[in-house]
Amino acid sequence: MSRDSRETRRAAAAFAVAARSSSGPQAGDFLRLARQLPGMLQTNGLLATWAYLLGKDEAFLAHLFEHLRSCGLLKADETGSREILLARWTAEDGTQRLDGLRLRRLTAEALDYAVWLKRAAEGLAAREVVE
Repeated sequence: MSRDSRETRRAAAAFAVAARSSSGPQAGDFLRLARQLPGMLQTNGLLATWAYLLGKDEAFLAHLFEHLRSCGLLKADETGSREILLARWTAEDGTQRLDGLRLRRLTAEALDYAVWLKRAAEGLAAREVVE
């Protein structure tokens, strides 16, 4: 898949999620987390950010999970609970542990998507202020 089509897919997914999440009582929380997500991924990595979101905002994590799943980056047996997935990725016995290359791919895609999610959330929030 070309870079342009991946970017288009990310942008479309991010704007769809932001449009659904940018209204209602949780809109402020969504915008705050969308702004923080790229920095969290870059500073802490995917696994630590995933663990943080598990405790902080499960619905927000669901958006990231769904994007990674829709990109085909999650294996067929990694579509269950997000808690179990994190436990498997960090397994002490190493049977399901992520290798470095796969972790970098997942993190890179999550970061690229997070940037689009931030843009979409800020853009829709600015539009609502003007209207």
